[in-house]
Amino acid sequence: ENSGLHMFDRENGLHILIDEYEFPKELISLSPRTVSIALTNRCNLDCYYCYAPKNNNTLPIQFIKDVAVKLDELGTLELTFGGGEPFIYPEIIDLIQWLWQNTKLGINITTNGLLLNSDIINAIKDKVSSLRFSIDGLEPKYSAVKRHVLFELIKKINLLKGFIPFGINIITNPNSIIDVEKVIELSIE
Repeated sequence: ENSGLHMFDRENGLHILIDEYEFPKELISLSPRTVSIALTNRCNLDCYYCYAPKNNNTLPIQFIKDVAVKLDELGTLELTFGGGEPFIYPEIIDLIQWLWQNTKLGINITTNGLLLNSDIINAIKDKVSSLRFSIDGLEPKYSAVKRHVLFELIKKINLLKGFIPFGINIITNPNSIIDVEKVIELSIE
């Protein structure tokens, strides 16, 4: 379907869609713009709402590389990695570095962020379009859901400043809509 001109900046993960114009069919890519891949079902948390099955299933790195090369050839713009927790994936750094060097794909990672450290950030800082952190609410809700203190994650996010663009994801429902406003305020800070 002709949905307009989609521009994507691999360096920072910015997507812009201009849908006011129709383009000739030969200029339209039918490939998916973004493909999400769960690298592993393993996670270092046990959030009550998580839909991912808890087991040790992990995709082989060569399979991911092969899929990525094909998607790149088809014109896909970005891979998003989730899971489970992507930073539990044993070859995550090698995979990110290989994909950045061997494809034109952007890389976006959704993470709980608790496994990040300076070494990981330095290894991926010029090879990831953006990171997305899951924050369900401020304290005490964050600790109740994650069984970790929100301040731990804030310290890790602060390590990214100036190195990797990032955003915040929030899971909400009608009973927790008040948490959205609080997380937005935190995000602005």
